[in-house]
Amino acid sequence: MSAQVTILQLPAAGAITGTEAVPIVQNGVTVQTTASALAGSPVQTYTYLTVSQTPQLTNSRYVGATNGLTTTDGGAQGVFNITTTGALLSLVNSGTGFQVKTSALALTNRSIAVSGNGLSISNGSGVSGDPTIALSGQVANFANVSANGLVALSTAGNITSATITGTANQVGVTNGTGVSGNPTISLVDNPTIPGTGGVVVPTGTTGQRGASTLGNFRYNSTTGLFEGYNGAWTAFSAGSGVTSVATGTGLSGGPITSTGTIALANTTVTAGAYTAANITVDAQGRITAAANGSSGGGTVTSVALSGGATGLTTSGGPITSSGTITLAGTLGIAYGGTGTATPSIVAGTNVTVSGTWPNQTIAAIGSGLGDVIGPASATDNAITRFDGVTGKIVQNSLVTVSDVGAITAPQVGSMIPFYYANQAAFPSASTSHGALAHSHADGAMYFAHGSAWIKLANELAFSMVADGASANYVFTGSGIVAGNTDDPILYLSKGFTYTFNNLAVGHPFEIRVSSGGAQYTSGVSGSTTGIQTFTVPMNAPATLYYQCSAHPAMGNVINIS
Repeated sequence: MSAQVTILQLPAAGAITGTEAVPIVQNGVTVQTTASALAGSPVQTYTYLTVSQTPQLTNSRYVGATNGLTTTDGGAQGVFNITTTGALLSLVNSGTGFQVKTSALALTNRSIAVSGNGLSISNGSGVSGDPTIALSGQVANFANVSANGLVALSTAGNITSATITGTANQVGVTNGTGVSGNPTISLVDNPTIPGTGGVVVPTGTTGQRGASTLGNFRYNSTTGLFEGYNGAWTAFSAGSGVTSVATGTGLSGGPITSTGTIALANTTVTAGAYTAANITVDAQGRITAAANGSSGGGTVTSVALSGGATGLTTSGGPITSSGTITLAGTLGIAYGGTGTATPSIVAGTNVTVSGTWPNQTIAAIGSGLGDVIGPASATDNAITRFDGVTGKIVQNSLVTVSDVGAITAPQVGSMIPFYYANQAAFPSASTSHGALAHSHADGAMYFAHGSAWIKLANELAFSMVADGASANYVFTGSGIVAGNTDDPILYLSKGFTYTFNNLAVGHPFEIRVSSGGAQYTSGVSGSTTGIQTFTVPMNAPATLYYQCSAHPAMGNVINIS
């Protein structure tokens, strides 16, 4: 055996396979074993913390991390780090304040805030203490109102209690504070209406009166008068009316400004019967003095007779005691007789009257030969009018007749009536050619042409056939022009009557509320396969449709105006 050497003097070993012989001391005796036997035989009495799982160290533990943590191995001689990650890392990096998890791995800081008027907040982030939310402004003022009932907001933002009140003799209010229920505002009984202008009362025509009750009051726009209902409608006087009735001499009870009684005033005469009374009568016809008198006497000595202007003559008079009166001649017309009367024609300015009745001549004289004196200025070609007081004074007129016979009435509201009770009352059409006339019986207008009165119709008529392809109604009739005959859009007017003569066999013609919709029947009569009449009602919709019930493609819009 060679001399002793140190371990460092030994040559370097190769890769250990486990079969190499290794000397060990066991129970004080040097024995041999193998490298693999040594590796599997140690008993570990200590625990070890390793970076990762190490099966060779059966008593070892290795480092792990759960949610929010992760590990980073810096390698041999390096730093092994345990760091935050995910939501925990987001929390570390977030700002101050309340923390809100916005996703599985993220948190962000939040602060409590308020929006709009009425709220305020202090320490909204919670950093300096608990957040405090408080009422502010008008909401705080409202919360601080101590009184019950309605409240009012001032322009400064103050809120105070309020009460709805009425006006004496005008408006009454119940529960004005609203505490016990809703406030009720009403007119008081027998109210006094304030102001200096006036009161507008209901206005309507005579036909709009409807059912009424006693005391109703309105303005009738048909008569232009105020009227009241006391069991029957009674018009008030036009103008200012009577405001006071005075009583003159011999009457008592006046003046009367509302209601009262007018009576004959008493005189000093004592009521009773008088014999051969001596009386005194004043200018008002009252007996102001009366006394008994004595019977008088006397004798009629002569009665003269005269026919006066009656046209009669008398004979037999004078009568001094008794006798017979005889009348002769003819009683004049003015006295109810049959005699003739001679007219009295009085000449006026620039006019002379000559001759005797019935052969008298009236002639114009002076520079105004043929002129009629009327107003200072007059409308050229105006129709002459006469005043309604004397029937003699000529007045101006705005209704004119031109040199070729055209009549013009220019004023708004002017009209020339053409009213007749019925057609039988019309004048002869032959002598009234071109004239218009209204028949009240059937409510229609007519015009004279030739020898007949022709009715002005408010009816329009259409006829329809179908094209060969059953795709269109082909129209002829009122307003239909070439190029617009196949399923044209129709324009109808409320109140007018339209006739549809359906000549398209196998294509029922229906008026509908919509394309493919239900039939519109208001104002419609007749047959969908023949003649059908449509009087457009005033409440018709703006749009209707016509359509073939067997072929929906046949049809179009009906516009109502």
